[in-house]
Order: sequence, then structure tokens, then C-alpha cells
Amino acid sequence: MLEITERHAITNYAVFRKIIEEYRKKGYLIAVDDAGAGYSSLESITEIYPDFIKLDMSLIRNVDVDPIKQALLETFVQFSEKVKCKIIAEGIETQRELETVMEQGVSYGQGYFLGKPEKGMTHVCGQALNVLRLMQEKRASEQGEPLIFTPTMSEMLASTIVVQKHAKVRLVHEIFEQNQRIESVVVLEEGKPIGLVMRFQLYQILGGQYGIALYYERPISQIMYASPLIASKDDKLDKVARRAMTRDFFHLYDVVIITGEENEYIGIVTVQHMLDKMASIKLEMATATKASPLSMSMAGVRLGPGKYENAEAIAERAASVKKQAKELTGTVFLDDSDLPADGALRTLE
Repeated sequence: MLEITERHAITNYAVFRKIIEEYRKKGYLIAVDDAGAGYSSLESITEIYPDFIKLDMSLIRNVDVDPIKQALLETFVQFSEKVKCKIIAEGIETQRELETVMEQGVSYGQGYFLGKPEKGMTHVCGQALNVLRLMQEKRASEQGEPLIFTPTMSEMLASTIVVQKHAKVRLVHEIFEQNQRIESVVVLEEGKPIGLVMRFQLYQILGGQYGIALYYERPISQIMYASPLIASKDDKLDKVARRAMTRDFFHLYDVVIITGEENEYIGIVTVQHMLDKMASIKLEMATATKASPLSMSMAGVRLGPGKYENAEAIAERAASVKKQAKELTGTVFLDDSDLPADGALRTLE
């Protein structure tokens, strides 16, 4: 886990992004610290696309009695949902602050009320555990539905660039060159997906001795992958993940194309997103097995409810998630191996 803070001045974001991407490829997660404390942390969020946003304690202090801070907190939560990152509330020091951030939809938290960081391991405050348990029960009763669920593809949608089947290979190549964050282009015919082009696959074709000469001015339909994995927006994560993991090795990490009720293209879901979600599910299932009110997924104390079902072997990536979580200072980590027999939690310094 790498944290970017206000104390680290970034003068060239283009160069910094390239460095960050290299770390991402090695499995690192990125957190922007002290969000809301100044301009530079907000700029870092827009430039870096972090996995976690750590809200500065100045936004959390007295949030239970400050409507302006509550409005700001709500805005951060809505923003995080749209860009698919997680919020960690720092500096939770009272019961009412904890209750308020949970009511606003914050999923993770740190602070003295949960447990003070010390050398070695320490128990999380029993009062905090009781609050979390009560808040979860309250949410369950208000929702009127069980806590066990498996997300559908419509809850995990991302977007990418699309082209028509007659588009030239040259155009798709230019799209990749001009959009370094785009790894896939979906090929459509009358609004319905008929093929997929992944960045590395296109570059492999064009990188051959005669690749550009042979294909550059041809329609993309001649070199696209014509049998991509396509799923409905209502398909469950576990079923789609199983299908994705049975593909041949060359296409194992191709994105999954999602369609609507009339088989029209509506978005994509990356394999990385599915792996992360399944890892989170496995950890939360392990927590539920031990009848604990908390669960931990990568950073901070998990504040919200979340028992899941049907987590498959794909979630083995949870082991690496656990390793990364332990590197984050002052957070609580809970899974099947770290939960003591008495049900108490521990804080990592």
C-alpha cells in the first residue's frame, strides 16, 4: 500500500502517473491521504485515480454536529462510488462520530475510538464493537432484507471506448495511443457487441514484421476477437467469474462485455474488478463464520454490513489483499486467521 500525502509535493503528474502504474502492475494499492485538508490532495485524487481516499481528521472531528461537514462527507462518499474507490474516515474519536460516518455510507474507519495504535498488537475498544454491531442490526432492519447477497454485473459496470465494425485498425491504434488508461475497445454493430480488441493483443499483431503494412488500413473486424465473453447486466458475479476463469490463457484477462435487456452494449467489467470483489467476499464470509460484526477488505475497519454468498475459488487473491492491508499503519485487519478465540480485534501499528 502506497500513501500519497500533502507532505509530498508532486511537480510532474505525467511522470508520477507512469511510476504509479508500474507499482500497480506489481500489485500495490494507492491511497491519497489527508483528503479535504488542502488543494494538493484533491489534485492528487483527480490525477492518480487512487484505490482509497483517506479523509482528513479535520473533516471527521465533530461531524456529528456539523451539517456542513456532513454534506462534504456525503459528497465524498457519492464521488467514491462513481469512481469505484473506497473511503477511509480518519480520526474517529467518539461514538457519535462513528455512528455519523456510518450513517453517511463510509465503509472504513480509523481512530482512537476504534483502537489506539501501539507497538505490537492491541484490542479494539469493546464499546466500538458494540456500536458497530448495533448499527449493522439497525441497517438490516431498515432495509428489510437479509445481509447475504451477491452483486450483479450492473453494480460493477465500467465504461470503455467503442467503435463500429468498419472502423480502421489505424483508428483503434490511435485510440490506445491517446488514452493510456484504456485497455480495451468494444466493436459494435447496430449497438450490439460483436467483438473485442485488447491493447496488448493489438500491439502484438501490429508489432510483427509486417503487422502495420498488412493490417493498419483494414477494418478492425478482421483482427478483433469475435468470441468475447458477454454477460447480461443481471448476471451474478459468481457465475460470470466462473465463466471468465475457464477461458483459454490468451484471453483469460480480457474484459467482460455487459449487455442490456435487448442485448445492447452498456459497459464492461474487468477481471481485476471481479477478483477484488471476490476477495472482499471471501474475507467477509470468513468474518461472518466467526459471528463477528466487522469485516476487513484491504484497509481500515469495515463499518458496513456485508455477508455474501457463493464466493468461489477465484477469491484466492484475498491472500495478497491481506498482505497489502497489513502494511497500512494504524488499521484493523480481520479474517479467518487473525480473529482470536474471544472475538476481540487487534490494531496493527
